[in-house]
Amino acid sequence: MLEKLVEISIRKGLSEVEVYSIESNILSFTVSNNMVKEASHSRITNIGLRGAAGRKTGGITLTTLNIEPEKAVSELVGIVNSSPEDPYWPGFPPLIRRASSTTCLDRRITDISDEEALKLLLNTMETLRSKAMEKHVEKAIVVEGSLNLGTQKIRVLNLHGVDASSECTFISMWLTLSVESPSGSSDKSMLIAKRGLDESYILKQAEEAGELATLFTNAGLVESGVYDLILAPEAAGLIISTVLTPAFSALNILESRSPLKDKTGKQVASQQVSIIDDPLIPLELGSRGFDDEGVGTYSKIVVDKGVFKQPLHSYYTASRMSTETTGNGFRRSPGSPVQPGVTNLILQPVKGDLNSFINEAGRALVVYEMIGYWMSNPVNGIVKATVSHGLLVEKGRVIQPVKGVVITGNIYEWLNNGLVGVGGDLAVNNGVGSPSLWIHGVNVAGK
Repeated sequence: MLEKLVEISIRKGLSEVEVYSIESNILSFTVSNNMVKEASHSRITNIGLRGAAGRKTGGITLTTLNIEPEKAVSELVGIVNSSPEDPYWPGFPPLIRRASSTTCLDRRITDISDEEALKLLLNTMETLRSKAMEKHVEKAIVVEGSLNLGTQKIRVLNLHGVDASSECTFISMWLTLSVESPSGSSDKSMLIAKRGLDESYILKQAEEAGELATLFTNAGLVESGVYDLILAPEAAGLIISTVLTPAFSALNILESRSPLKDKTGKQVASQQVSIIDDPLIPLELGSRGFDDEGVGTYSKIVVDKGVFKQPLHSYYTASRMSTETTGNGFRRSPGSPVQPGVTNLILQPVKGDLNSFINEAGRALVVYEMIGYWMSNPVNGIVKATVSHGLLVEKGRVIQPVKGVVITGNIYEWLNNGLVGVGGDLAVNNGVGSPSLWIHGVNVAGK
């Protein structure tokens, strides 16, 4: 089918064409009130068809249910011909191989039976509940959640010799535990998103989430003011992925949507901060051998001891900046233009951990989970988030559980003069890795 789409596209007058297909086979379960409510299998194939006529480009997304090749290509040709010219258009990339490899397929997922997957989910739910009940809560209920796992087959094809294909696995599990005790109620979510199935890791995350859930009953506001902020690895990862990831995009730098414009080779953070983009970590969510343009991936340093070393490039942005693509071209949908993005973005660990930071800090706000962090602004580095699961501590002693307070600041100030410590307790999940962070002088809006 892909070759036929290419053939018809050229016959209808396009000078270039690129086809991207993704076939997903998914086993899904949904959870509600301690019960698995639904199980289903699905198989979905989406095809992205992009073409160019001179410097005009366009694309469409197709599914296997609605593909009529002649009609689809005619629609694409119409879109391309009506598009404005892009003066920077370099064409689709040539074949760019790199001498690196990664593991993104886990046979534990491809070979798992429905019954085994269900057992894993039930064991995880029971671990969540039992760990909370050990803390003498009155009730512990997994109120909602899901488990999705399966395979994705990707193929990228263009007229310049690119024909890359791979099969990768994935697993995502999300569960929310609600607990009730004499002091009040609280909840705690756990989210796991990886390419590999590690039952011991999943159950360990469930144990930690179950224990943590009991800490936040009777949570409330603290006085507004300036606090030391200690971010647990998961919370730090969310802020990094929301505020820093877009700033590393070469396209955002070119279009002045990043504070890192004209900062290559300059100090942008504390010497404690080193960040890599690494698609070669086995079985993490961003691990893959080529990007969405079929260009080979490799591990690269983005920030080295606080110095911004290089932006992340697609073939298009690399051409505009007269450099080589870093293999970071990704699509929001199969037929959309490729834009620079991350694979696995990892803030390198240093020393210490969440508990040591808590014990060493004077008065500090410890943040485990947040909402509203997606409202932060990567264009100027402004962070804004509402703490949903936090603790006010003083010299290692918990003063009170905290929720509903808003933390604000600038990520570059936090990672420069405000940075007290980068922990050694690296946690990688959902394609982002971070250790705990200890930041001095953070504005907190409470009561």
